[in-house]
Amino acid sequence: MSDPTGLVLSLITGVIGAAVGVVGLLAVQGWQLKVAKDQARAASRLIYLEITYNVSVLEATARIGTGGVPLLVSSQLWQQHSEKLVNLLREDEVARVAAPYVLLDGYRYYFTQHWLELAAGRARGTDVQLLKQLATSFQDAESTLRPKVWTGPRLTALGMEMEARLPIEIQLNPISRVERFMKAIPVEVLMRIAVGTLVLRLALEVGDRVLKRLRRDD
Repeated sequence: MSDPTGLVLSLITGVIGAAVGVVGLLAVQGWQLKVAKDQARAASRLIYLEITYNVSVLEATARIGTGGVPLLVSSQLWQQHSEKLVNLLREDEVARVAAPYVLLDGYRYYFTQHWLELAAGRARGTDVQLLKQLATSFQDAESTLRPKVWTGPRLTALGMEMEARLPIEIQLNPISRVERFMKAIPVEVLMRIAVGTLVLRLALEVGDRVLKRLRRDD
């Protein structure tokens, strides 16, 4: 007949072993979760820096002009680290941060059109409106991500810096529309026009001299 004391000891030992195993498993899972969250925060900070860079580039491009200038917006860090955001953000927050990147290909396509189409868009102010829309989308992504990756004085300073940015605005009149159209014309096209104009002028001068000589001969 089995010893009741031995059975009790075996049962207690098994329970303790199971409890230790569960505690160990929870500790490992907790450590893995902490590591994943730390990695997500580090990746999110890189994406945040890319977002603020994009906002600055879009604002500068809108003010300087897009004639002959590609859309210098970066998406490399987003492509490398975006999957880690799910460990730090809610689903709706991930969507807000992703929104400008999702639309980016469409904006890039617009700014790689033929120069004549871009020039017409500049004269209408379409390029500034698109840049403003994309910058606003990146600013929304920045305000969503900022409190998730920064704290304390840095969070406050970044918030003040973003709020102090001037909105993208441009006043168009007939003269500025013509100027914006001309600035969108590539240099090589302007050179061809200049050379063509010079050749035409020389041809007219030569023709005028020939006509005058023919008239004198008559």
